[in-house]
Amino acid sequence: MLVKICGVTSRQAATQCAQAGADFLGLNFHPPSVRFISDALAAEIVNALPGSCLPVGVFVDRPVEHVRATAKTVGLHWVQLHGNEPISDILELQASGLAVIRAYRIGTVEDLQQMAADLCQMSYLGANPQAVLVDAKGQPGQPGGTGRTIPAELIAQLPRFPTGSDDDPASPEATLPPSRLILAGGLNPTNVAAQIQNAGRSNLWMVDTASGVEQAPGLKDPVKVEAFLKAARGA
Repeated sequence: MLVKICGVTSRQAATQCAQAGADFLGLNFHPPSVRFISDALAAEIVNALPGSCLPVGVFVDRPVEHVRATAKTVGLHWVQLHGNEPISDILELQASGLAVIRAYRIGTVEDLQQMAADLCQMSYLGANPQAVLVDAKGQPGQPGGTGRTIPAELIAQLPRFPTGSDDDPASPEATLPPSRLILAGGLNPTNVAAQIQNAGRSNLWMVDTASGVEQAPGLKDPVKVEAFLKAARGA
């Protein structure tokens, strides 16, 4: 199970997370967030990371030109769209050579249905994201990092993406684009194993946490990071 630690705000925390075994680190470029960092600090963090830990830029409803410019300045190859960006943004960013994670905030069955409809439309337009992240829906204006969890009954209904040519063409999953699923939403060392079980370990590519491994908002706790990694990987 791959692990992404999101909302890293210092070079020291980034290095600690990478040394602990994190596979991806999320760098927050959403100015209202307590975890927002500047391009200069992000570039410093990226330059300090080992090749085993990949940085992801997290953006919320930013123009494509801004996302591309930030990715170039900082040295990013992965970007996460965590707002209500149109499908055309995915196409443009992918055309620039960037891998795109498309995030969805889930709080109701209707949210799941809308996500499936969006993904089918993306597939039709040739804009399949490299990964799909599901987060818990918070209050209006809170795109993520709220500490809320997705209800277990909704996690159990997450779509199962086709993984190859052997998928049953008659199954509902066959209408979805090939992609990889990332589970987020209030995950911490004590609940991540259960949430993975609810989603089905074989259906997940990665789990993502921000507030669940912090001493305070934006301040990562190395002990919690290590505990999360062990719990996520079943150690």
